[in-house]
Amino acid sequence: MNYILVDQKILLAVQKWRRPFLNKLFLFITYTGTGKFWFVFASIVNVLNLAGIKFIEQQTQFLRSMFCPLIAWIVGSWIKRLVSRKRPSEAISGYLRVIESPNCGSFPSSHTAGAVAFYASLQLNAHPSALVVGVWAFLVSFSRLYLGVHYLSDILGGALLGSAIAFALGSGHFLF
Repeated sequence: MNYILVDQKILLAVQKWRRPFLNKLFLFITYTGTGKFWFVFASIVNVLNLAGIKFIEQQTQFLRSMFCPLIAWIVGSWIKRLVSRKRPSEAISGYLRVIESPNCGSFPSSHTAGAVAFYASLQLNAHPSALVVGVWAFLVSFSRLYLGVHYLSDILGGALLGSAIAFALGSGHFLF
């Protein structure tokens, strides 16, 4: 069986798990993985850091690690343009999604790439928040599958891209 059929079967199986409460929960979780949310969150953390307010252990390293998702989104956008894979709702007849599909290709998942890049960067630097961010990154990734806008292979591609970006950028000390 080829991966396209496996991708479709997984999506159709996950579609059966949908419930109104879970839809709302995963919509919120997926929103926390958007560029808009990241921009606001990074701005707040940066302003607090500049004001000398520390609310996260190793706050400077936390901020450095937030650079990795930005690079992951940029690289992911280039890959999406090259691959130009159709979203599940465009490729699977009668497939239902919970949210409107973005107007870009499906592979790789930028939400996953960004979340995993952030997690992997924190993990590489033994940051105390890494475990919590890792759970969040998993939930953001799963939300994209649950909401019906990505295939499992898109999620795996995003995780691989995010990990590669974090490893390539290392600790991020070149930023500061």
